[in-house]
Amino acid sequence: MRHVRTLRRGGRAPFRTAALLPLLFLLVLSLFPAATGKALAQGFNDLSGQPEEIRQAVEYAAQRGYMQGFPDGGFHPAEALSRIDCARALVSVFGHAGESADPAVTFTDLPPSHPDFIWANLAVKYGIMDRLPDGSFQPSQGTAFERVAAGVAAGAGMGDVASNVDVLTGGSPWYGGAMAVFMGLRCKYRYSRVWPGQAYPRGEMAYTLYRLDHMESWRPWYVRDSLSASRCKLPAATESQRQAVAFAFERLGCPYVYGGERESEGGFDCSGFVYNTLSIRMGYPMQRVADDQARDNRYLFVSRQALQPGDAIFFYENADDNPEGHIGHAGMYVGNGIFIHSGGSNGGVAFDCLENNDYWRTHFAWGRRVVGGPYNDRFDTWLLLYNPGEYTQPVSVRFLRSGREPETRDYRLAPHSRFTLPVDDLYAYDELSMEVEAPAPGVIAERAMYFDYGDWADDGHASEGLSQPSPRGYFAEGYTGRGFHTWLLMVNPGDAEAQVEVDYLPEGHAPVKVNYSLPPRSRFTVWVNGVAGLPEGSVGISYLSLNGVPVAAERAMYFDYFGRRGGHCSAAVENPSTHLFLAEGYTGDSFDTWILLANPNPEAAEVEVTYLVQGGSNVSERRTVPPNSRVTISARDRVPGSSFGTLIESLNGVPVVAERAMYFDYFGRRGGHCSAAVENPSTHLFLAEGYTGDSFDTWILLANPNPEAAEVRLEFCREDSSTVSVGLEVPARSRMSLCVDEIAGMGACSFATRMDSDLPLFMERSMYFYYKDRSGGTNCTAQEGPYQRRFFAEGYTGG
Repeated sequence: MRHVRTLRRGGRAPFRTAALLPLLFLLVLSLFPAATGKALAQGFNDLSGQPEEIRQAVEYAAQRGYMQGFPDGGFHPAEALSRIDCARALVSVFGHAGESADPAVTFTDLPPSHPDFIWANLAVKYGIMDRLPDGSFQPSQGTAFERVAAGVAAGAGMGDVASNVDVLTGGSPWYGGAMAVFMGLRCKYRYSRVWPGQAYPRGEMAYTLYRLDHMESWRPWYVRDSLSASRCKLPAATESQRQAVAFAFERLGCPYVYGGERESEGGFDCSGFVYNTLSIRMGYPMQRVADDQARDNRYLFVSRQALQPGDAIFFYENADDNPEGHIGHAGMYVGNGIFIHSGGSNGGVAFDCLENNDYWRTHFAWGRRVVGGPYNDRFDTWLLLYNPGEYTQPVSVRFLRSGREPETRDYRLAPHSRFTLPVDDLYAYDELSMEVEAPAPGVIAERAMYFDYGDWADDGHASEGLSQPSPRGYFAEGYTGRGFHTWLLMVNPGDAEAQVEVDYLPEGHAPVKVNYSLPPRSRFTVWVNGVAGLPEGSVGISYLSLNGVPVAAERAMYFDYFGRRGGHCSAAVENPSTHLFLAEGYTGDSFDTWILLANPNPEAAEVEVTYLVQGGSNVSERRTVPPNSRVTISARDRVPGSSFGTLIESLNGVPVVAERAMYFDYFGRRGGHCSAAVENPSTHLFLAEGYTGDSFDTWILLANPNPEAAEVRLEFCREDSSTVSVGLEVPARSRMSLCVDEIAGMGACSFATRMDSDLPLFMERSMYFYYKDRSGGTNCTAQEGPYQRRFFAEGYTGG
């Protein structure tokens, strides 16, 4: 085991450096010429049945004068250690033998003239032993294991470390801090069967003394750093999580027994300790063996960054293994890098640390959130960041969660590269919003989610978010009829509460107004189906911050659309417009495309919808959108079997909001996706997401609203900063579809996309996939350029 630091010691005698070990060994050889384990044991007549480590330790302790034998020639290694023998041993090993007595320390049962008085006096003086409440010392009374641990912690000058642990454990058990130090120094014989509360055997005391004199130079530092005051603070936790770690703390010092899972079996092995705590005592059904526990998908998979108190954690048998590798060890996470486990090398239940120990760091695999489960981990959230610039770009991501303070994490993006952030690895089983911030010139950001909603709608959706929060926003799409669930997600990133009025605009019915209070620096969720007074059916949505505090919002929908089950999501539109465009649209095979128009104004909007058909003639139709209402258009009725873009123009100058929803069966991948219409084409457009690995197909959709053809260059930027470029021509007033999977050099990779054109165009990206056991598709509209801020209201990693 390697460590990044070594102990800087103040010269305390008990911790001999590694350099002294050869000299000590030679000294032992000179005293015992045949220094084998058998020869060393010949000094006492009752050691022949003892393990070699105990025999060696007994002879060493006797030779050093730390302990003595009995007149019968025996050492009595299994006999209980008396209090006076414990006092003599610890006073001696910690270098206090020969000092003068403290006249302030007296006993009712040991006069100063008694030969044992000096040992008891010095032990109490230095806090190594205690004077009993009645003022006696009781020299012949047996010494409990935890009393030995307390003496070692005090004598080693690590009482402050023990106090840190007592803060962590809340002082229960009372000896927890001292036991943590004792076990961390590995002063307990690894095959010991002694529990706290039991008398400590003389032979094991000899082993403890031997360990104190042969301590690795780095170990006291490791214990001190692992159990520092800053680490020994239990993070925010639920009542059940606090109960789980409290149960674990009660086991500090309990023996390691291979195969053990109960008190009646004398101790616990690693997975038995986890099983006993979380299953037997907490009541969560679990597997028994570490490898099975680690792969029990009833419980939430938790990465290193997302660990919480009470999580079961697992370690590979081999360093830096992959998820297929065998899991050889288990423990329970406490917080701030500390975990508790039962290990053979520790001699039982002890603390260790993930953050300052190369062994645990390189062997860590993952955790499982058992407390609160079983879980249905049905949502995965990813944040995609793209740096199209020439220089490395720093990026900060602020995560906002309901009822908790925001947390900010920092990243660096290489030039011309894409970066993937798995949000589940940071916040397992949580709902959150995200704010991305970068200095000029900024970055491109998207959020992708893959899910099995309610165990009946598996799919994915993606969003480009919003460039800024706003006091006003609009959605054209929404449906609360049978088989559809609609959610409104709002985030208030500011420091003041937002008072938000939401107008629900049902098709063919009067608007329904509802007011909400959004706490500062948090997100807010509304299940639209449950809004009182809102009739079932199609509905547009608009919102207004009555007190001017800006918010960001998205709308997510989950559905069963004629057997195509899935979900889609769109970000709010800040302003309605008289001129809008959608690049994607398809009505061939098993694709249905719907155009949704919402009018938040008090007067009707006269709208012309033009379908720009790929390889065919354009088709137009006119619709009236009533005031404060919405209209639904089936594109299949006008352009069946076609790929097309859509141009939407208000003929009477009343601005509208538009979205396009698509439901599909793409080679067995069933689902839906949705995007809001955009107002202006651009000569430079960007997409952060794209993937061609596994069973993912990614399409780039380009729409040219101009009367002449456009010359276009697409640059695909992979995560390794390599790029692939493609040149093409998009015909006038038409659209073009490009499958990235079929482009040379773009197989099996994550990528972002940049488009440069001599004429302003529209661009979207559609992806169709099999992801784990989920299938479906997503769509996003391209962004006009890098942004210094980007907001995502939606984000969920739960079930």
